[in-house]
Amino acid sequence: MEVQGEAWGGGAWGGFSLEVRGEARAPYLEPLAFRGRVWWEEGVRYRLEGPVALEGEGLAYRGRFRLPFRLLGREGWVQGDFQGEGLRVLGEGEGRLGGLPFAFRGGYAGGLSLGLDYAGGRVEVRGEEVAFALEEVAPLGEALGLALSGEAAGRVSLGGEGEAWARVRYGSEPLEVDYGEGVLRLFLPGRGWAWPGGRPGGRWRG
Repeated sequence: MEVQGEAWGGGAWGGFSLEVRGEARAPYLEPLAFRGRVWWEEGVRYRLEGPVALEGEGLAYRGRFRLPFRLLGREGWVQGDFQGEGLRVLGEGEGRLGGLPFAFRGGYAGGLSLGLDYAGGRVEVRGEEVAFALEEVAPLGEALGLALSGEAAGRVSLGGEGEAWARVRYGSEPLEVDYGEGVLRLFLPGRGWAWPGGRPGGRWRG
């Protein structure tokens, strides 16, 4: 994230007041303008207004947000509320991606945690591990402009450890996918074609 801003004001330590304004830029998000104030009133207090709005005293804060974003050529938005203390934060809300509504809840407390639910399934992130159980991938595929249907599930770390599987159709073409021990296997039942050879076997169930 890149933040550019300015501040002005002053005063003695026991009565200072600063006005701030600027703009933040982050991947997938439109530029976010903000303005706010930092002042002393029996302790440091602050207030920020903009797409992300918050107010707090010392290390404790709470706020709300509504952010437009763009992912894989699709527009969307997220909105919700959060509260925290220092680097520990918890939030929840809802959003929409290409017409697909979803709800989320998550935060950071020594590690990232995020749960995302939509009509066809759930995705959960805990630290460096991603788990998903998609009973129907069609709503997600439609939101991304893909003619996908079927189901998928798995648990995979960012380092590639774990297992996952998918039994889907792309248009009218059935496709089976298995991942485990760092190896990806594909099979097209309608064509009798497999990669890297042979037919995927078994399913992982979390």
